[in-house]
Amino acid sequence: MPMVLSNLEYFEEVELDFRMIESVSQTFADEIFRVWSKTHPKVRLIPVNMNENVRFMVSRAGGTTN
Repeated sequence: MPMVLSNLEYFEEVELDFRMIESVSQTFADEIFRVWSKTHPKVRLIPVNMNENVRFMVSRAGGTTN
């Protein structure tokens, strides 16, 4: 589990800020937005400040890209 997810299960909404992040791997995005989200359905992950590369990977993993 990526360290970024540590203790997030205690929140209802979590904003993940991707400012200054140029890219993420499909594995990273999948672990957060598919695997972790599936096991923590009460937590809403809200990715923000994504560039096109990050938005593409988050979208492929099933994350919201609004």
